[in-house]
Amino acid sequence: MSRKRPVALHTGNLKDILNAYARPRRYVVALSGGCDSVVLLHAMIPVAKSLGVTLSAVHINHGLHQAACDWQQFCEQLCASYSIPIECFEVDVDRGQGQGLEAAAREARYKIFENCLGDTDLLLMAHHGDDQVETVLLNLLNGAGIDGLAGMPESRLIGNSRLIRPLLGYSRDDLCAYAREHKLDWIDDPSNQELEFDRNYLRHEIVPRIASRFPGAEAAIWRSAGHCRELSEFLTQQSSDLLGQCEDTAGRLRLEQWAR
Repeated sequence: MSRKRPVALHTGNLKDILNAYARPRRYVVALSGGCDSVVLLHAMIPVAKSLGVTLSAVHINHGLHQAACDWQQFCEQLCASYSIPIECFEVDVDRGQGQGLEAAAREARYKIFENCLGDTDLLLMAHHGDDQVETVLLNLLNGAGIDGLAGMPESRLIGNSRLIRPLLGYSRDDLCAYAREHKLDWIDDPSNQELEFDRNYLRHEIVPRIASRFPGAEAAIWRSAGHCRELSEFLTQQSSDLLGQCEDTAGRLRLEQWAR
């Protein structure tokens, strides 16, 4: 689903985005304690209330930093101040599967998400437009096709539930402006500055250089990802329709039609 980029983050836009999906039993915000997820949690409070949906949070403690328990405590205290329930999970990141640290942590995180969500819950994640730009560039450098160049979808299934990224249309600066306006506190993870991680290298070294040479490049990449997403969804639907024409009423494949 491709959306026009909003001018600034406010709860009305967030409500409009979530209204495009079936009303869940519960919105569950993935809360790391960083600026992005803290902004999402804060912005969701009036949205969830106006829609009559329970709001909660989930925090994953990866144990990869000496301050990980402090970050968990920050998230617990933040949710307590808002009277929002939170579930916290500790995971052991398996580094022995031939994956990088980022990929292993992500896999462990998403397994927890799948297990803690009910069928009628919606998981909300705070990925934003700058994250999308970095994802598209990483996928491009890995030789991805249309699906990879489409970047992160606004919505996808996760187990029997659904994941929504309602902030993809906003930049990191948009979220920081919201945080300053509402005087929010958050945690800065020092690992986000470590250039050994590919995403951080792109964020701090490559994307700023591209933006300085090509003003508006980030917005253009964001739009291109949307075009690729629309094309991917179109091709998927076309393929499904064509496959349907190759099946008989019992769902068996008609080989003559398939051959054509």
